[in-house]
Order: sequence, then structure tokens, then C-alpha cells
Amino acid sequence: MLTGTITFSSGGLLRSSTVENLWEGGFTKETIQNREGTYIDTEGIIMNDDGTTRPNDVPVRSAADFWSTFSTGSVAQATIFDATYMKLREIGLFYTLPKSIFGNSFIESLQVGIEGRNLALLYSKVPHIDPEANLFGSGSSSGQDGFGIERNTVPSTRGLGFNVRLTF
Repeated sequence: MLTGTITFSSGGLLRSSTVENLWEGGFTKETIQNREGTYIDTEGIIMNDDGTTRPNDVPVRSAADFWSTFSTGSVAQATIFDATYMKLREIGLFYTLPKSIFGNSFIESLQVGIEGRNLALLYSKVPHIDPEANLFGSGSSSGQDGFGIERNTVPSTRGLGFNVRLTF
């Protein structure tokens, strides 16, 4: 028997200090672009004098200067993400041995299995972290206790197990 659970959470916002700190330290692939030279934030736009806009073409002194702007302590829009995600929450594979193996013994059935929990993040718009994480852990969900604010949280744990189910 194969069992599984996939969870999906849609919507909401998550502000991530971990992503901010990773960017500031230059630890992500986003920070590689032109690391030793000048840097242009291609995500930004410039408003012209006539009210029209154009892609940003103004370089900052260095990529390090650009990415360090996220460590000012203010909330940057770039560190606020759509919190939608999908996870492979649980999967299990179980086998029940045939009753004929036990003959006339007191054992009715024996089932063995392996299972895993929190196995994979299948989809997320939040880079580098588990979007289920928040300031007070994954069990927090109301607006008063830190939901939507992630601050250098510990990664979610993954569990693997083996079980035996014996029926008399």
C-alpha cells in the first residue's frame, strides 16, 4: 500500500530576513551578476521627466553596495514574497505479510513499512527558504503571533521512519 499527502497553501505575504541576509552576504545566485564590477538593478524602472518610464540603466558603485542596501533594517519590497507553496508532506509504503505465513499462531497480521514526513517543497515563490517558516515557528498562524514574518528561522525538519504493525 502506498499513501501520501500533498499540502497546498495559496496567498498571503511573507517578509524574509533570511533572504535579506543571504543577499547582503552574497551567498545566493542572484548576487553573482557582475560581482566584481558595477551593478545595474534590472528589476527597477526610472521615471522620465515627461512621466514615461524606462528600465533602470543607472549603475551603483558595486554589486556589494547594491545588495548591502537590504541590511538597513527597513522593510524592502524586494524581501516580501507571495507565500503560496505546495509540499510533499508525507509518503508511506507499507506491506502486509500474507496471513498464511503465520499458520495457526496467535498473530493475525504483520505489516511493515517505511514513511517520510516533510519530504519536499514542490512549489514556492519564496527563494532559499521554507515559506511555511515564520517568526515563531510553523505552528503559528494568526496575525498576532508572527505569521508572515520570517527572521532567520531554522529549516523545517524532515523525518524518515520505519514501522511494524502487529495484530494479535
